[in-house]
Amino acid sequence: MNDPKEGVKIELLRLSPPALNLNIWNLFKIKEVGNIDFEKSESKEDLSLSNEFSLSLPTNSRKIYLGQNLKSQINISNNLKNEIQISSISVDVMTRQTTFNIYRSVEHVTVQSNSFFNFLTTFLVTFADVFTVHCAVEYLQGSEKKKLRKDFNFICKNPFHVKTLILQKEDKIYIEAVVRNIEEDNIMLNGVTFKDIKCELIKCEDALKTHDGLYYLKQNDEYSMIFCVKDEESKLHILKTPCDENIANIEMLFFTSNGGKGINNSHFLKKNIVTDNVRIYLQQNEHPFYIVNKMYKFEIVFENNTDESIPLEIFVHNNSDIHVVNNFVKAHIIEERKKVSHFFYVLFVNPGIHFFNKITICNKRTKKRIDYVRLFRLFVK
Repeated sequence: MNDPKEGVKIELLRLSPPALNLNIWNLFKIKEVGNIDFEKSESKEDLSLSNEFSLSLPTNSRKIYLGQNLKSQINISNNLKNEIQISSISVDVMTRQTTFNIYRSVEHVTVQSNSFFNFLTTFLVTFADVFTVHCAVEYLQGSEKKKLRKDFNFICKNPFHVKTLILQKEDKIYIEAVVRNIEEDNIMLNGVTFKDIKCELIKCEDALKTHDGLYYLKQNDEYSMIFCVKDEESKLHILKTPCDENIANIEMLFFTSNGGKGINNSHFLKKNIVTDNVRIYLQQNEHPFYIVNKMYKFEIVFENNTDESIPLEIFVHNNSDIHVVNNFVKAHIIEERKKVSHFFYVLFVNPGIHFFNKITICNKRTKKRIDYVRLFRLFVK
């Protein structure tokens, strides 16, 4: 803490773009948000707190996300009766592993009584850890040399949990990326790209919460995106990579209300490839639609498309819309090139258009688990 009698103090004001709140869809033309450069500024004066047209505003948040820039305005205030002469300023970032400088000046600056001198600092946060912004100022008060230091503590977190799966089906390769927001802040995700892999987004989950490639994730929201790899060079690169090795870096452009734009590239696409060994589908049903709170008997077919028998264990997940009574099938054998029907009693809880629950199958021989999601669409009233 600074000595209040000294009359000279250091303040750090973190700057952030305007808040992206729950009404973001009404405040912006969504397709233009991805093109907004929140960091762009014609000059440093544009970011001054005295400029009402500045894109950046002060925020009290001490949390930042991996891949965002920590932008701050640092004020050195002189509350003495006489002017002071600042001779040097140094701002360092201290982590558990290292220390690096983000601002240094040895230019002499005169600060009049009851006035202040300010400057901007910014740096890209590339580590998920606690860190300290350490400010040190040397100045002359009359002929007396003085030093002043102040620490400001922050924490950086990685807001995303990412799961990937690669499916090889005939001559095509598909990549599924499931992105989950594990933090309490709302996040806008502007797509997922795989470095050095040419692929095309062909399907995304929950289209009601997406628009022109932007995904709006609240805490614990999870979105599944499926990409098709058609480029021969990219397919060859995937197939030649050893199992469980990194294939490509995953890059995610995102926005938050307290940190603006960020680019998260801390995740990797690993070689975790499966083939379309088991096909799951609903046997044709005579019901064009289903009634809420009425029990139905479903025949779900599991088809083995391989040349060897597969010992399978099946688990059907329940959710808030569809409840499956007998949702577990113990390990049993499906012979090669054969199919087996299993019957499930299903109760519909809510009306609407629903996709059937996620089904997890476990190959008891290889111990591998595979999740099948959004298998078939059902109409409930």
